[in-house]
Amino acid sequence: MPVRLGYLLVIVIVGCRGAVDQDMDGFAAAGITIKQNSAGEIYWVDTAGADLPNHFWKTLIEFEHIEQLALTGSLVTDADLPQLTSLHTLRSLDLSYTRITSSGLSVLSRMEDLQTLSLNGISLDEMAIESLGQLTRLQSLSLMDCGLSAEETVKVQNALPACLVVR
Repeated sequence: MPVRLGYLLVIVIVGCRGAVDQDMDGFAAAGITIKQNSAGEIYWVDTAGADLPNHFWKTLIEFEHIEQLALTGSLVTDADLPQLTSLHTLRSLDLSYTRITSSGLSVLSRMEDLQTLSLNGISLDEMAIESLGQLTRLQSLSLMDCGLSAEETVKVQNALPACLVVR
């Protein structure tokens, strides 16, 4: 049975060639839009409103060069986050308006090269501060409408002095 996500905005994938053509055909059949450049490299995936096949996560982690992943508004949960840690080239991650919780954010500390993180509309609490503070390479962190107080947001900013924290 396919997994139904609200929508996945954009995945920017660079340098992936036809090794996953069969999965890509399955994605297209599920209503997922895929674009390739003239060299055959997948650079864009849009799953807006698509029924994602059960193997979506398994296939996604096979793309070794994903730099940007937007899961905005999807039904992603804390249980899905460990799969993202294998995306070693991921620099930008948008988990806004998903089902992620503060306790799930601890998994993101393994994503050492993450530079941009959006957590808008997620219900966070003080537990999130420690996890976010471990993302020392973050340059931009968006925490709009996430329930953190001004004082808690300042704690996040103090833990990440080189990061622009937007509240």
